Amino acid sequence: MSAILRQSVRRMEPLVKSSFVQKATVISGPPRVRVSFAEKATLGTVMIIGVVAPMGYVLANLKGYRERPEAE
Repeated sequence: MSAILRQSVRRMEPLVKSSFVQKATVISGPPRVRVSFAEKATLGTVMIIGVVAPMGYVLANLKGYRERPEAE
């Protein structure tokens, strides 16, 4: 079985390698449009709330998660 898998991988290898085209683009220099501090702060706050809020909800309701539902 392993010989069959080995052969199939060897036959697929050239197909996979030829399908990926690597392209390197380097852009350096100052930004075209400056992002204001208020926009950065707002986005950072939204991202932090988006990550922390679900964890806070679960921790606040942990007692409900630990209780087992009674069999009917």
